[in-house]
Amino acid sequence: MGRREKWLIEEYHRGLKQCCGVERAQVRSSRSQRNQIGFALRDFLGLEIHWFRAGISGDEAKLLIIQEAIRSYLAPPSFTSTCVSPDHSESNIHAIQG
Repeated sequence: MGRREKWLIEEYHRGLKQCCGVERAQVRSSRSQRNQIGFALRDFLGLEIHWFRAGISGDEAKLLIIQEAIRSYLAPPSFTSTCVSPDHSESNIHAIQG
């Protein structure tokens, strides 16, 4: 096995630890440990496939999520109110932006 292959395996293990938190799982039984690791691997591989198809790295994907969250947080709030008439039927639905 060459240096490149070893480096890719190291990157894989580092990504698995950082993204899925396998080592932080607080499980005791061997079955729970296997389940936790199996679910983490499945999810991590799903993320890797998404990143590969999108042509971005994991760090870029994380940055995009954070940027969108900040954008949403700083955007003006938008509320929807529903007016209910005395007979309890809905009418006059208005969108209020403030």
